[in-house]
Amino acid sequence: MFADLAVERLRLAGKTNYTVKYPGAGQEPPYSTFCWASYHKMIRGGILWGGSLRPHADAQVHTWDALLTFFGKHLRNQTSLKGKL
Repeated sequence: MFADLAVERLRLAGKTNYTVKYPGAGQEPPYSTFCWASYHKMIRGGILWGGSLRPHADAQVHTWDALLTFFGKHLRNQTSLKGKL
């Protein structure tokens, strides 16, 4: 919901960044164990991360590949030396 608002504000500001939605996915980072809820010591309560197992796993695979492609395109120094190993 809040991500949709952020994307809309970016669009209204002329930004056409790449966005992807993953219905059924939770909030864990790529390739971490699926966990729809956990206990947080600092707030002394539970946190619901959401998601379902299969859609979450599919989203993690796609997201990781997309991140690596983005980093390779925008952050790789084209003049960097290749490793010798």
